[in-house]
Amino acid sequence: MSLTVLAACTAPAVPSGLAPRFGEVKARFVTGRDVDVIEVRALESSAIRTATLVMPDGTRVEAEQIDGTPSPSLPTAPTAGIGLGAESTTLVGQVASAALIRLPDPPAYRQAWKAAVIDVTIGDGAGRRAERLAAPPPP
Repeated sequence: MSLTVLAACTAPAVPSGLAPRFGEVKARFVTGRDVDVIEVRALESSAIRTATLVMPDGTRVEAEQIDGTPSPSLPTAPTAGIGLGAESTTLVGQVASAALIRLPDPPAYRQAWKAAVIDVTIGDGAGRRAERLAAPPPP
């Protein structure tokens, strides 16, 4: 059974190719946005707590911003003939989070990105876990 609410209660829109599935963490440059910022997204039972770009020379760049939305709403297809406009499904017990990492030296990143990684920590306490992602290709 899915819960539906009006679109005014939805989390920030995420293009479908960038929206992670539950339990998945993704890192990408988002087309049409700041080309010097890596966006790390997760849909988990806990939010992203840290996200750090680690360059091959050991340089570490912490996320400049991390946001989380508990029980996010995702748009669903409109129901034919009802006329309520856009509807959404609320993902109760899940957290949609995003971290933004600004590149301090974009030319250096373009040369070394294949050997760079992003370390992500999700959650706190006993449920805390770490993930290591490959750095995304530059735009």
